[in-house]
Formats: sequence, C-alpha cells, structure tokens
Amino acid sequence: MGEGSEGRRLLDRGDVYAHSAGDPYFREALALFVKEEQRHSSHLLRFMRRQEIPAVTSHWVDTVFRRLRGLAGLELSLRVLVTAEIIAVPYYCALGRATRSKLLQAIGSRILQDEATHLNFQASMLSRLARERSRLSCRSLACAQRLFLIGTCCVVWVDHRSVFAAAKYGFRRFLRKVLSELSDLESVSSPEIQAYAFAGARFVPQPAPVVRNVDDLAPPSGNATFSRPRLCYPCARRPCDLFLCIGNLATKLGGRTVLPNDSKLQPPSQTQRPAAPPSAQWFVRDSAGPLGKRDELQLLINSGTPIIAVETTEEERLEKLLLAIAIQMSVPLYTWSVITGLSRFTGQPLYGSDDPEKALANIGSIQGDAIFLLKDFARYCESDRVSRRLRDLAETFRTARRSIVLVAASLKLPPEIESDSAAFQLGLPSAEDLLPRVNQALAETGREQRIPISLDAAGILQLAGNLVGLTQDEAVRTLRKCLLEHGKADTALLDAVLQAKHAALRTDGLLEIVGSDTSFTDVAGLKTLLDWVDKRRSALTPEGRKFGLVPPKGVLITGVQGCGKSLAARAIAGEWGFDLARLDAGALYDKYVGESEKRLHKTLELAQKLAPMVLWIDEIEKAFASAGASGDADAGLSQRLLATILTWMQDRESGVFLAATSNNIAALPPEMLRKGRFDEIFFVDLPTSDVRESLFALCLKKSARDAAGFDLPQLAAASEGFSGAEIEQAVAAGLYTAFDRKRELSTEILLAEVCGTRPLSVTHAEDVQSIRQWAKSRAVSAD
Repeated sequence: MGEGSEGRRLLDRGDVYAHSAGDPYFREALALFVKEEQRHSSHLLRFMRRQEIPAVTSHWVDTVFRRLRGLAGLELSLRVLVTAEIIAVPYYCALGRATRSKLLQAIGSRILQDEATHLNFQASMLSRLARERSRLSCRSLACAQRLFLIGTCCVVWVDHRSVFAAAKYGFRRFLRKVLSELSDLESVSSPEIQAYAFAGARFVPQPAPVVRNVDDLAPPSGNATFSRPRLCYPCARRPCDLFLCIGNLATKLGGRTVLPNDSKLQPPSQTQRPAAPPSAQWFVRDSAGPLGKRDELQLLINSGTPIIAVETTEEERLEKLLLAIAIQMSVPLYTWSVITGLSRFTGQPLYGSDDPEKALANIGSIQGDAIFLLKDFARYCESDRVSRRLRDLAETFRTARRSIVLVAASLKLPPEIESDSAAFQLGLPSAEDLLPRVNQALAETGREQRIPISLDAAGILQLAGNLVGLTQDEAVRTLRKCLLEHGKADTALLDAVLQAKHAALRTDGLLEIVGSDTSFTDVAGLKTLLDWVDKRRSALTPEGRKFGLVPPKGVLITGVQGCGKSLAARAIAGEWGFDLARLDAGALYDKYVGESEKRLHKTLELAQKLAPMVLWIDEIEKAFASAGASGDADAGLSQRLLATILTWMQDRESGVFLAATSNNIAALPPEMLRKGRFDEIFFVDLPTSDVRESLFALCLKKSARDAAGFDLPQLAAASEGFSGAEIEQAVAAGLYTAFDRKRELSTEILLAEVCGTRPLSVTHAEDVQSIRQWAKSRAVSAD
C-alpha cells in the first residue's frame, strides 16, 4: 500500500472479509488505517517540498511490495504490510537521531506513535485470520515472514545506509531492533490475547483538533529520548475498543493541517494551550471521568499494592484484563494454578512450581516488574510457611510495580495477609465489555449454524445492552440459546434476549424484573404524586440535564395498608418507560457470616448495571427491622445492611430511581428518611368519595363491565373507610355472588358485599389512626 497509496485492493479484500465474517466494523477500521497512512505521506511530502528535496515517484522495492499484495489474499497482504511497518519503526527512530530538523523529528515522532497502534490493529487481524488455519500452517507462514523480513532488512540497509550511519546504527543493531519488533508483534498477536481484543468494538469518532505547529505534534525533547511507544494494548480506557483507537488516530491529524517551515516556528502563546502528547490523549483516562475497572486495577498495581484480592467467578475475564494491563505497562504476566504450576503467559510452566510454597519461592527469584495471577491460592494461605512466604514477598513488592493477584469464587484471607492486601471488585461487565463477545458469538454462530444476521451496528449495540446484568459467559450462553431458538438475528431477537435475561435473573433470587406496563391512568387519585413524577420527567431529557436539572433519586411511599403504595411504585416505572425490578429483602439474608452483605452489594451493583430502571423495595422496614435496636437481635447484621444501602442511596450514580414502600415508617431509622436519600416522602391516605368512585369504575372496567350501568355515588358512599384493595375485593366477591345466582352483576349485589365487609379502618382503627396522625405533619399527601 505504501505511505501514499489509495489502498483500494486492501479495502476491497476487507469488504469481502467483513461481509463473510459478519463484522461491519472491520471495514471502517481498515479505511481509517489507510487514511492515516495517506496523512503520513502528505506530511512527509510537504516537508520535502518546503526543503526543496526531490520526491521519488517510484522505487523497485515499493513495486515488489505492491505486486506481492496484488497477488496475495487478505492475510498475505497484511503480512506484507506488517513487514513494512516493522522496518519503518527503527528507520524513523534512526531518522530522528540523524536529522537536526525539529519539524522532521516531530513528524517522525507522530508516525512512530501511530505505528504502535497500526501494528496492534494488524496483529489483531492476523490472529483472527490464523484461527482458521492449522498450527503447522501458521508456523510455516511465520517462518516465511521472518525470512522475508530479514531479506527486506538487507535491501533497506543498502538503500538507506547513509541515514543509519548518521544515526550510528550498525546493521546488527538495526536487525536486532527489527527482530525485536517482530517478537513483540507475535506475542501480542497470539490467539489467547487477541481473541478478546479484536472480537468487535464500538466505533466512536472523536472531533479532530487543528494541528498548527510542532508543539501540537508533540516533538521529542531530545534525540536521546526519540523512540516509539512500546507495542501496547489498544486502549487504556476500554480494553476492547480497538476501533476507537483507530478512530482517534484517523482524527488526530484531520481537519486543516498546517506544517510550517523550521524558520517560521513560533512558540505557543501564553493563552494558547499546547495539545497534550498523543500517548496522554489515547492511553490515559480522562481525569474528570470516573475510574473504570481497568483503570482502577491498574492504579492498584502502579501504587505498589503487593497483594490484590479478587472474588469473582469470571476468572477468564480477570486474566484478560490483567493481560491488557501488563501489555500496556510493558511488564510480564505470570499465572499459577495447582494443576499447571507457575508460568509466564502462554509460556512453559516452571518445574515443580505446582506446589504453593515453591511457587512463591520462584516468584521471589524473578527479577523486575511483573504481575502474578494466582488462581484459588487463598485456600493454601492457612499454612504457616505459605503465609510467611507471602508476607515476606509483600514487603519486597511495596516499592516496585510487582503485584500478586489472588482470585477465587469465594475468598477468605488470614488476618495477617488481609492487612497487606487490597480488595478489588471486578463487578459485572458493561455493554461495552460485552460488545466484543456479542460480535464474536454472532459471527461464530452465524457461520457454524448458517443463521442469517440482519442486525445493524445500532442493533448489535442494543443487543449487548439487553444482556447487561449477566456475566460474560452467561451472556454468551443466553445469546447462543436465543439465536438457536429464534433461527435468525433480527430485531425480534432483542426482545427474546431480554426475556431470557429476565428469566435468568429471576432464578438468582435477588432481583425480579417486573412488568412495567402500569401507568397512572390505571391509578385512581394520587394527583400530587402524579404531578411530582411528571415534573421530574424533564430531568431525564438532554434538555433538562443541559438546563441543570438533577435526576431524581427516589421516593418513599407510606400510608394505610391496601391504598395503592405498590401500584404507585409500579406506575412510576410505566410513566417514565423504565424497567422495574423488585428487590426481595428476604433473599438478602444468608446463614453464613458476610454473605448477606455480599448479596446486597451484588444486588445494588446489578441494579446500577440495568440502569435506567426503577428499583422497587416493597415494605422496606421489614429488611431493617433490627437496625434501630442494639444489634443483639441479629448480631448487627441489619445495621450493616442498613449502612450499605444508606451509602449507596447517597452516592449512587443517576439512572436508578429507588421507589420504596412502607406500612410502618416509624420503624425506619431517621438517617434513611433525611433529604438526599429520598427526594420526597409521600403519604397515601384512605381514598375520598371521588376517588372511591374512580376505583369502582376501574375495577368494573377490568371485569369487562360498563361502569355507566352502576350507581357509583351510592357505592362510594356505602364504602366509607374502604381502601383500594378492599374495594377491589368487594367487586371480585360480587362477581362470585352474581355467577352463583345466575344473574348479571348489579349495584345491589355490590352494595350487599360492601355492607357485609368490615374494612381495616374499623378492625384496626387505632393503628390506622396512628399512621394518619404521624403523616399529617411529616409527609406530603399523595392525593
């Protein structure tokens, strides 16, 4: 393709592959890669023209490369490209050392930084293509590429030895650098690494800055530091957004690019802020944004945390996350299990290292920075010798980027080791984390089972969002099951996956996804609550957020039993179009110490992943019945659960609206009722006469009866003191009576049922009056 080629043949082959593999993102990424190479050529050509250096229009080496790519398929074309890219790395390093032009150094520095991501992109694609080949075929191609690379090095050395001589690069040094780049590329392009990195990602173009001077191109501070970034994982913000990196690359030099002559270089003004170096823009998180899981784990490692404890069942996901961090930090990753022993990732295990104590001894003998992932190791820490060795290692790891990561499905460390460790919550994967696996599952299942895939990029992204709340393996299993049942990947698959996820979450017993088809049109009365909900709807729109409206956090609905508190909570979700999930407080409690708190943490995290949604906690006082006591009733468990949920209510991100109901609000601690935890406390009283008329009309409508044929004012007057639930049961009892008498339901039958019922306001008059008296001056009337 070359620095200035249009890359038409490569793009045509990319189109064919993207169509056959069902990957719409590959064509976009490949086109951006071609544009980036064309920009490199444009910058070099401008520099040569301004320096009055004649440009070479053709060269026999370039002709050979073009013809090789023309005769080969996509994989061989990429291997030829990789050869050129690898040799370009030491060449531009030598060019930067050989020249005194700051502008040329800046151009070379930018090209080197771009090549690091280009090589990642090509390594990812080669790894994906290699999966369809046998191991022998892959090794043969690798050997052939190595020989071709060495031969090309000889040709480049002969043609450009003046540049290498000026930079004091001997041929051996040049060849060593090229072979080192090839080794790095082969390690990054291993199937174990790139199966996760390249499975698919979301393409998000970024606005292109205007490059006006050398400072904007981030020139090197000196020849001694002029070198390309190490081959690293595609992106530090998102482990699998490879195309986001390519998109950033294609836009970094986009727009109106101006490269001035060296004689016209001016330092940036005091008010003009120079652009940050590309490495800081591409691989460092936004300091104003929240830490992602990858950033959080990398921060623990960089801060010298000797032992990191991770309790999760997603061992493979953690391993890939650590691998991405290790590649970016340029440190090796070692893994250990009692079966295989200690080994470098994809390497051979050390002899005898399957014994836990010997494994720690081997870790202590390894020099330099490294990350060690020990699987199911916590159970061996009860041994005195293992515990002592681990503590000794922790002392030596504090001053280096050396961390031991302990992972297990259930992890309990001895107190002496727990003081040296930091807990890390991996959490459930987000939609961005699931998107690569969703793309991979769609492509593989579609190819193996010949299932047509008609979803576009937006549909695939929504499909990943519908699977949020499951682990990666659960999400893939659910998707494959729905694909095989449905027979095709279309818009109907989105609803099928969502229903399958709801069924999977229901079996967990923590959250139950409830239908949110109820709205305030199905509720009689509650006008004040309806107005409050309608006003807060504005905060959920982009216009409202731009205006400064803060999304609502939640409401607490209390009142007389049977007056529609739960129905009001369900109606809020229906009004806003949110999913409704009911938290079963009884399912939180476990007989084992510490498990109840973990269940609550998991539930609240799952609720945040399912946002936007309404989290409904029915009869919230039942979950914290002993929180206000001394703690002797349940050994302080309710108090710990209360502290957890109070912290979450105060600090949670927007997107989860908490709708809690309570029959005995006096049992709740005051810290839960203050502003900031709930936006408002609403009281639902016994319905008035007008509301009772509406309730009778709604109940008769649900029973397929015309309310106009009934004397609603007479029924409302007879049902004084009745709650909504009691009116509903009176209508249900009237239907039984009418059917038994072989008559149609009438006002007389309903009046007889009402007169024969003693409502709660009569049987428990003191309790009802106490609730109404409490709310008279402490809560807002919902009606």
